[in-house]
Amino acid sequence: MNQPNTLSRAANLIIVSAGILTVLVTAKNFLIPLALGIVLWYFIVSLGKGFSSIHKNFPYWLSMLLALVTVGLALAGFTKIIVNNVNEITEVGPIYQQRIEEIILNLYNNFNATPSDSARDVINSLDFGSLFKALANSLTNIISKMGLIILYAIFLLAEYRTFDDKLEKMFTSKTKFKGLVKTIRQITADIGTYAKIKVLGSLATALLTYIILTVIGVDFAAFWALLTFILNFIPSIGSIISVVFPVLQTLVQFDTLQPFVLTLILLLTAQLLVGNVIEPRFLGHTLNLSPLVIILSLTLWGLIWGVIGMILAVPIMVILNIILSKFEATEPLYIALSGNIKNKKSII
Repeated sequence: MNQPNTLSRAANLIIVSAGILTVLVTAKNFLIPLALGIVLWYFIVSLGKGFSSIHKNFPYWLSMLLALVTVGLALAGFTKIIVNNVNEITEVGPIYQQRIEEIILNLYNNFNATPSDSARDVINSLDFGSLFKALANSLTNIISKMGLIILYAIFLLAEYRTFDDKLEKMFTSKTKFKGLVKTIRQITADIGTYAKIKVLGSLATALLTYIILTVIGVDFAAFWALLTFILNFIPSIGSIISVVFPVLQTLVQFDTLQPFVLTLILLLTAQLLVGNVIEPRFLGHTLNLSPLVIILSLTLWGLIWGVIGMILAVPIMVILNIILSKFEATEPLYIALSGNIKNKKSII
């Protein structure tokens, strides 16, 4: 292999990567609503196809109208839950901190021990108020940009029906066009499988969370369930965070530790059941990403786009890996990102 050519390619790759990273950071106020608009558009189209499959004579316009109404009602419900609860939850942040400090100090007293200076520094450094404010700001930021997100989704819907026609006119060869359409459909099918199972899994986890918290009597049950649905798209870390917040709520709300222990056990069981048993069984090898790639992507997208980036990180990497798996030229990259190369799909 020619070494100068190899160095030139490596340099070009670094320059292109740096350019993409710069655009992602500097244009994030434009790109984040656009990315969420694409997600919203995809859900509307998928729901519309689901409604149209009810009957062969089901009109397209009616299926899309039902999809728009369903998604609109869901967004309205999510917005109402966030607006009604976010201020109250932000206000209880300092109470959480004070209560946990009291519990830690009581544990020391029960064992007739005195916390060391380093332990006191750790206790005093707890700042749940800032943590809750950061969470609230992320959610309210999404709400504030909801109009722009919906606008992007509407324009994408307007372009959706003419996409195939435009694509056909771009190719003079019918064979190449048919091959590209086949590839796009296969990619879309794989992405649809992942999205469907992940959304259903997140909904199941959120529903179980709501039922558990409601039965135990934990405040803000609907908000914690919604947060669980959102954070479930962040592997491992999201599940932990979604359990920690309502469990902390029990420490503030109740005088005994029984609700704390019960909530912790039941929520962890729900997370393990859906995330480690049900989802993997239906997802199969769709989420075939290296654990290192998942951690790196969470870190990278978290630094670039914050909480939204962490939520979108793994879906973006899954979609990218599915696309890479479909072309022979990108097979080495697909193998590098994959967790198990024995599950390698046929390359197109």
